[in-house]
Amino acid sequence: MKFKITVDKTPYEIEVGGETPTPTGLKVNGEQFNTKVDKKGDILVVTVDDKKYEIGTKVKSENNYTFLVNGKEHDILIEIAAAREVKAAEKKALPICGKTTIGARGKGDVTPPMPGKIISVKVNKGDIVKAGQVLLILEAMKMQNEILSPIDGKVEDVRCQVGDSVSATDILVVIK
Repeated sequence: MKFKITVDKTPYEIEVGGETPTPTGLKVNGEQFNTKVDKKGDILVVTVDDKKYEIGTKVKSENNYTFLVNGKEHDILIEIAAAREVKAAEKKALPICGKTTIGARGKGDVTPPMPGKIISVKVNKGDIVKAGQVLLILEAMKMQNEILSPIDGKVEDVRCQVGDSVSATDILVVIK
């Protein structure tokens, strides 16, 4: 899986694993690193080529995060670089979480910042939510990510459930 990330205004291309992400293979701008990920409470302990980093995360918006790495804050923007996967899905008009298709995006459509597994759904259809409110918890790359509401509004549809594997193109919640 490939990502483009920007850390403190510096761009990087990240590749995790091959076809299936693994916690042991990581390429940054083409350079290979061996990694290991352990969890210590809400903190991830990531070992990269024998150097340990303690990482905490805070979701600022849909794909914008603040990571606390060994006590220092870093602003991180994550973009999925696997555009060919999105194009293939558009051609096939594949269902997103079983209920919609790519291309039907609106201001209140909530998508994950990266592929992962839904481990908690915090809202139901009909709920009133505020911008920044936690809607879902997504586990991706051994990290739990809070998926936040981008706008104030009413939950029109919840298109996923606990245990669903989702891609970065999936519309998980619709808010009007």
